[in-house]
Amino acid sequence: LAASGTQISRYTGAGWSTVAQPADPLVSVSVVSPASAFAGGGDALDRFDGTAWASAVPSSGADWDAVWARSTDDAYAVTGTDIAHWTGSAWSLAPSPDGLKAITGTSTTAYTVGQNLFTGSGATWTMVAGPFSAYEAAVWVAPDDGSIFVAGDKLYVVHGSTIDTLLDDGTQWYALWGTSSTDVFAAGANGALRHYDGMAWS
Repeated sequence: LAASGTQISRYTGAGWSTVAQPADPLVSVSVVSPASAFAGGGDALDRFDGTAWASAVPSSGADWDAVWARSTDDAYAVTGTDIAHWTGSAWSLAPSPDGLKAITGTSTTAYTVGQNLFTGSGATWTMVAGPFSAYEAAVWVAPDDGSIFVAGDKLYVVHGSTIDTLLDDGTQWYALWGTSSTDVFAAGANGALRHYDGMAWS
């Protein structure tokens, strides 16, 4: 799924189609199953139950920059000032440990990034590494070895508390996704798209 404004689109392998539309403008979506998805943007966090979207808005004064769901009963959303946690019936709100811009995770661990990288849950977050040279826009964890890729003003990989810069070409990067630590894609400004094979970006 991809989200922009009030449109959510789904790619099936043959083409894109529009799916049920939330009422709020969105910038991020995370899918658990065909009957469970979360989306965020502006001052709204929306949840899809397989039939319709329902909006639940934690009392934050900032726009929601990213949302990530581990399961139907476990989802997170971040702003520069707040972090929200969905526990199955409601969102709980806690102060952001940093100017957070992105969040992702594994089946056991959540990671969120701003100018620093944090791990934690609920209202408890611990810094893993940082600072980066700017407030970064994306984070992704490789399922094969736990390498943490971070994107924004540069493309980085984090192992433990060590930050390695993989690419610094002046591009602003917005999104990361991959299948392993040797198969990673980054999307950036002006249509920039790069692929990492474990050795270099092409």
